[in-house]
Amino acid sequence: MVDKIQTQNIDFLGEEPKNTNNKQSETIMIDLPTQIAMGELNKNYNKMVNNMFATCANICLKNFMNQKYSSNEFICVENCQKKYYSTYALGEYLIKYILEESKKTDLFSSTTDVNIIENAQDKLNKIKLF
Repeated sequence: MVDKIQTQNIDFLGEEPKNTNNKQSETIMIDLPTQIAMGELNKNYNKMVNNMFATCANICLKNFMNQKYSSNEFICVENCQKKYYSTYALGEYLIKYILEESKKTDLFSSTTDVNIIENAQDKLNKIKLF
């Protein structure tokens, strides 16, 4: 049995589109601001992961005499990593809800920025993520 998988190429501005003979291939052009945003998003995520490694290592890893982690160190690192990622996810949900609330308002609305953030926080508090 052979799976038929469609491929997708992303060509950045300034590059010449790749000429493929595969009829299932699809080419997407991404504009420069989107490319920059994707780069910043990747850079910020990498910073968060590096901070997580440094912080969790400083908190949890105390004994470097053994080649393997102790069970306490392993549990500590695992919990630290989960807290970092859950905080990251909460931040993403909060931004999503702030954007949703801001789309509901217009220039003449009485809703302020503070109201938008409070409504987003209320919405986030109503759901259980983890």
